[in-house]
Amino acid sequence: MRNALHLLILASSLHCIAAAGNVLFVYHSETNRTAQLADALAAGCATVPSATCKVQTIEATDVQRDVVEWADALVIGSPVHYGNPASAMIQWFETEWEALWAAKEPPVKFGAVFATGGGLAQGVEHVLAGLQRLLWSYRARVLTPNPTRSGYSSYGAVAITGTPPYNGSSTIAQPFVDAAKRFGVIIANEVVADVISYRRSRLHGTS
Repeated sequence: MRNALHLLILASSLHCIAAAGNVLFVYHSETNRTAQLADALAAGCATVPSATCKVQTIEATDVQRDVVEWADALVIGSPVHYGNPASAMIQWFETEWEALWAAKEPPVKFGAVFATGGGLAQGVEHVLAGLQRLLWSYRARVLTPNPTRSGYSSYGAVAITGTPPYNGSSTIAQPFVDAAKRFGVIIANEVVADVISYRRSRLHGTS
């Protein structure tokens, strides 16, 4: 009897932990560098046990299917366009998200942002803030990187691509990749912990 009880407890614990967090990285990219930053974030996310990470463009993303029904966290990214997020990203929210504006529950619980830009001081942090406002508009809990003095992360993941010494390659510089991977780990850990906590509360009837 005791062994059976122990097995039941173990099975319940494994159920709580297995596939315990879905993180969706969605981006708009014109030079492939924002796509590379999305891949770096997802690579970090994928190192966290129980996290499931997907990367896709805004064009490939169905908000109801991919965000509302699947994702526990939505991480959105854009290049800098004249100091602002790309119009394609803003239009995606204005058209595809409008029906969820007054939804009883937030479309997604967690959010985070990333951006790429050519210049060191030409709008990257403005874009991060703009993307955060999009997520806040739909009541997402926005996550940020841990405080650092490295300069390679900010209020989200970033990559500078057009200013020396970062403009000599078609790929983003490794320090930005490494910082993005670390941020991906932070996002995944936060989401997995929250999902496991929720499942355990449901299992024990405390929610």
